[in-house]
Amino acid sequence: MNTGTDQPGAGQLTADVGTADVSTADVGTGDQHTAAGRSGNGQGSAGEAGQRLLEVSDLTVGFPTRDGVVLGVDGLTLNVGSHERLGVVGESGSGKSVMGLAILGMVLPPGRIMGGSVKWRGEDMLDKSVANRVRGREIAMIFQDPMVSLNPLKTVGAQLRELLRRRAGLEGSAVKKRSIELLDMVGIANPRDRLKSYAFELSGGMRQRVMIATALACEPLLLIADEPTTGLDVTIQDQVLGLLHDLSTELGVSVLMITHDLGVVAQFCDRVQVMYAGRIVERSPITEMFADPQHPYSLGLLQSVPRIDFHRGELTAIPGEPLDRTDFPPGCAFEPRCREATDICREAPPPLVQFAYRRWVACYNRAPSRAPDRAPDLTADPTADLAAESGSAAAPGSAESAAAAESAAAAESGSAESAAGAAAT
Repeated sequence: MNTGTDQPGAGQLTADVGTADVSTADVGTGDQHTAAGRSGNGQGSAGEAGQRLLEVSDLTVGFPTRDGVVLGVDGLTLNVGSHERLGVVGESGSGKSVMGLAILGMVLPPGRIMGGSVKWRGEDMLDKSVANRVRGREIAMIFQDPMVSLNPLKTVGAQLRELLRRRAGLEGSAVKKRSIELLDMVGIANPRDRLKSYAFELSGGMRQRVMIATALACEPLLLIADEPTTGLDVTIQDQVLGLLHDLSTELGVSVLMITHDLGVVAQFCDRVQVMYAGRIVERSPITEMFADPQHPYSLGLLQSVPRIDFHRGELTAIPGEPLDRTDFPPGCAFEPRCREATDICREAPPPLVQFAYRRWVACYNRAPSRAPDRAPDLTADPTADLAAESGSAAAPGSAESAAAAESAAAAESGSAESAAGAAAT
C-alpha cells in the first residue's frame, strides 16, 4: 500500500481522466458560471478579490496501515478567493496531492476524510451529490503526469468528445468545433490534426497542454494544478506557466498551484502556504514570505535554492529525512530536523497563529519580526485573512531574512532565465 501522502492510488485515478469520468458532473444550464465579481479579463476590484470560492477548515485525511492510521493531511485550513492564484509548496510526501484529491472528494479507499469541512461557494463538498455536481464543472484538476492521466487507448479527440458530450451537453458538429477551440486556446498547433493523435504521439509539453484543455472544457471557476510542470524541461515549464497565467487572467479562473518548486511559486502565485507533514506551517503573501520567511522549514527551503549570479559555497541543506508518518512525534512535526528546536517544541504541535497583517506561522520560537500594519489578532480565524484588503510591502528583516531574500531573488532569476530561453527558442 502507498502510505506516502502525494497522489495515493494514482494509477487507479488516472485511467479515465481524459474522458473526465473523475473530473466533472453533468452540466445543467450553465448559469452558475456567472460567479459574482467574475470579469472577462480576470481583474477584479479589491472587494471582488476578497470573495471566497473555496474554504477548507481543519481537514484531516487518514490511511489505515498495520502500524496505525497515517495522516496524509492533518488539520489543514486554507481558502481561495476569486481571481486568486494560491500556491501550496512543500517537499514530496508533505500531503499536497492528497489535499487536492480530498477537496474534490476523490480520496480512494482505504483512505478517508476523518474530519474537517470543505466549502465551495458555501456548499458542502463532503456531500457526494454536491461534489459530483461541482467536480470538473466548477472545480477542475490538472494531474501530475499527463502520460498516465490521458487514456492511452483513445485519441485526444475521442477523449474530448466524450467529455463534452457527457458533461457539457454538446452534440454533433458543436463537439468537434469546441474541441478544436480548446486545443487552439492552449497553443497546440494544427489542432484539427491533433484530435487524431494518441497521448504517446505527443511531446510532454503538448500532453500537458491537452490536460489543461480538458480541465478548461467546462469553464471552471477554480483550477487545482498538481505539479503541472513536473518532468518538463525549463523552457517548456516556462511556457506552461505562462499559459496558465494568461488563461487564468483572461478567463477569470482562480488557481490552486500545488508544487515543490519555489521558482514556480515566485513566478506564478499571489499568496503561498508552506506545507510540511500534512500541516500548514506558514501562510503569507508571496513577497513577504520570500523576503522574510518565519518558519524554519520555509527558511530552509529558500536557503537551499542555488544562486545563478552569486557563488556562496555549498548550499544549506535541511538536516535529516522527511518524517515517518507511522512514528509521528507528539510535538512539532519539524522538530526532529529543526536547528532551533527547544523543549516546548517536543510537547505539543504549535498552533497556526497570526503574527503580522495577513501573515501566519506555526512555530513556538517565532515572534513578530516587525510591527504589523494593524494590530494582529492572535485569536482570529486563520481563514479570515483573504477577506481583508492587501497589506503593504514588508519592511526589512533580520540577517536571516536577507539571506532568504537572496534565495528568493535566485528563484525569480531562474524563472527569468527560463523566460529568456523560451523567447530565444
